[in-house]
Amino acid sequence: MLGSLVGLESSEQQIPARLRFVISWALKITLSTVCVSYIAAQISTEGQVFIQLVEHLSLLSTEFVLLSIFLGVFLLCMNWGLEIIKWHALIGTYLSTRWSTSIKGVLSGLTIGVFTPNRIGEFIGRVLAIGPAKRVAATLLSVVNGLAQSIATISFGLFALAFLFDAIIGEELGGVGMVVLRLVLLLTWILALTIYFNLPLFANKISSWKLTVKWAEQLQLLGQISSAQLNRLYLLSLLRFMTFVGQYFLVFSFLLSEPNWLLIGGLSVVSLFSNTMLSFLPVPDILIRQMVALSYFSLFDFDLSIVSIAVFLVWLINVALPALVGVSALMTYRIFKSV
Repeated sequence: MLGSLVGLESSEQQIPARLRFVISWALKITLSTVCVSYIAAQISTEGQVFIQLVEHLSLLSTEFVLLSIFLGVFLLCMNWGLEIIKWHALIGTYLSTRWSTSIKGVLSGLTIGVFTPNRIGEFIGRVLAIGPAKRVAATLLSVVNGLAQSIATISFGLFALAFLFDAIIGEELGGVGMVVLRLVLLLTWILALTIYFNLPLFANKISSWKLTVKWAEQLQLLGQISSAQLNRLYLLSLLRFMTFVGQYFLVFSFLLSEPNWLLIGGLSVVSLFSNTMLSFLPVPDILIRQMVALSYFSLFDFDLSIVSIAVFLVWLINVALPALVGVSALMTYRIFKSV
């Protein structure tokens, strides 16, 4: 039954075994080297920010710094742990893969995604970790997983936008204008949820099109995803998004003496929401993060040097460090070997 779901077997056996071995290791070494070099280059580029961070940390107590590091590691593990749980909930259920495959896929995906445009490498890394015969199905399941996280981001982001508009242009719009704006945002949220929870229905309809008949069996796999499974993915994605915001709270807690938590929370959510909406731009992830965060925080007279440090730290905690961990995961599987 699994064979009918995931399509034809791979033609990898047409490549000599020795050549497959060489290609596999050449790819893994190249990707790992590029990842490490990219992160080193970004840290070097942010040299002034790094110096400011070190100077600021020198003013804080050792106990506070150690506590912050512990919380940072905890949020890092919680963030990517939730993502591994989400990914395994899909591929473990529908492709009968092991937990080790899910862990390797997510971590190695980070290694490739950190330097690729639109972080498309995250998807590539996850699919490469899965056997060739299952990769088409895994690609479609990856779309579902990514959509769940995007809908969670939209859910928080739309409500944060209402908060931002009220603070910036609330007086100009007036009471009626704000009601209309909030209604539009609410309807947008409902539309996004409707599309997400009807994904199996859309997949079944698309599978009957002439253009998609080649992948009809794989699309029907999406049609088998239950509402309970979609709901679980959505709730886990909401929880994971909260870890993103928690990281911003953490870094601002030792960068500011009297932080406005409500304002920081709202601006952080809007920044994360905008990052997702602008992810199609062929620009390094950290540059998009900085550009968006600085544009929003500048509206409320924040010290932009502090904001730059916060963005850099969140990127370091949330992306760079787990991407380096992913290098070891990338080395553990054979790209041409079926799971």
